[in-house]
Amino acid sequence: MGSNEQQAPTIPADLLGDGSFPLEIVGESRYQEALDRICGGRTRKGHSLGIPASLVLEDANPKDPLAVRVDIGGQTVGHLAREMARTYRERLAAIGQVQPVFACHAWVRGGWDRGGDDVGHYGVRLNVNLTGAPVPQVKAPRPSRLDTILRWIGICVVVVVMVLTLVCALAVYGSLNHV
Repeated sequence: MGSNEQQAPTIPADLLGDGSFPLEIVGESRYQEALDRICGGRTRKGHSLGIPASLVLEDANPKDPLAVRVDIGGQTVGHLAREMARTYRERLAAIGQVQPVFACHAWVRGGWDRGGDDVGHYGVRLNVNLTGAPVPQVKAPRPSRLDTILRWIGICVVVVVMVLTLVCALAVYGSLNHV
């Protein structure tokens, strides 16, 4: 039923997300036991786990021959929503990709058990961009003025320590030459 994420090629760059895991999957409610095994069981705080996943074209699916299955650790954990599955297939075709399985990155959240009825279901999101728009490049935040000042102070301290070490080494070397 599942596939091996290590053997699947990585999803084409044109479909790679920006790290915000924008693509939600559906049907996780039917695969809670598998997600529980993948995450190592329920905990009081639950899980927030980044993990490799595979997108598998399910041409032989009797309910929907255009379905796209999502596997993690060789276990099925859900599917792309019907519209997203079609968009995914269209995007693959547009860039000339015919591979039936691609690896991507998933984010699994949920799975808490705080006792009683306070039990959270697992949810899965994928770092896959199906919008067709280029993924914006995320720029590193500009350091604050305080960060810049602290960085310069750190550099100055290192320079002073190096100069003092050099002066001490020269003094010791000079005293050895006078003996």
